[in-house]
Amino acid sequence: MTTICVATHDFRRACTAVVKHAYPKEHAVLNRVRMAIDKHNITLTASDGWTSGLAIASVWESENDLVPIPSEGVLVDLAPDQIRKILAVFRAPKDKSEEPEAIIEIEVGDNYVKIADVSGLPGIDGQALELPRMDTVESFPDVAHTISRIRHLPHAGRDTIHLSPIVISAFSAAANAYGEPISITGHAESRLLSVVVGESFLGALIPTMLSDEDIAKRELWDDSWEIRLPAPDSVPRNATKPETNQIKAAAEQLAKAGVVEITFGGKDRDQ
Repeated sequence: MTTICVATHDFRRACTAVVKHAYPKEHAVLNRVRMAIDKHNITLTASDGWTSGLAIASVWESENDLVPIPSEGVLVDLAPDQIRKILAVFRAPKDKSEEPEAIIEIEVGDNYVKIADVSGLPGIDGQALELPRMDTVESFPDVAHTISRIRHLPHAGRDTIHLSPIVISAFSAAANAYGEPISITGHAESRLLSVVVGESFLGALIPTMLSDEDIAKRELWDDSWEIRLPAPDSVPRNATKPETNQIKAAAEQLAKAGVVEITFGGKDRDQ
């Protein structure tokens, strides 16, 4: 048995950010969220084959002295619906300082995971939820390793990437949970793009690959926009172009260049 304590909000953010990346339908391997518990963090990972998410929640207390956590950590798999149930049950007021007010205890047994509020806060202290533990499958992708490998590849400049609404929605969950923008980076030698949201979330995604027909269609759209949009060097509608005296402006430019006298020549004059 393994028992640890984490901040409720920290754990909620990690669950919210990662569960969107679990395979949305029944799938023997990918329809799950994996928790890897060590003495410092809980690392949550999920993947649907196109996107992957990884988030961490800091361990505040553990019974490591009584039941040592193995060096390779403890793996716990939960179904996406179980994660959503945790989010529905364990709600708490926002922390007022860096020290968390709401604390939950996670107890992992051979065939169960029990979560209980131990914060001492009135109204929520003592509420508990026990869930059956899924069998741990060996074929679940090592999301942390994949992300690490991609992040160490050289950066590659990309003019345009194409993202489906499902991909955008998956990473928007992390952005909303952490209140941070989504940073996407392309890498050489890989189709995968790496994603960063704040200090506690990493991800990876496969961009949408377009056919030659789709690329040609978008080039036509670009041409159409060139016609619709105003010229880039035109004056905005809400601005007025200042009137300028061209002769005066030319004289000022000549003066700056050191010309102090200008002589005009004609047919009836010596030049």
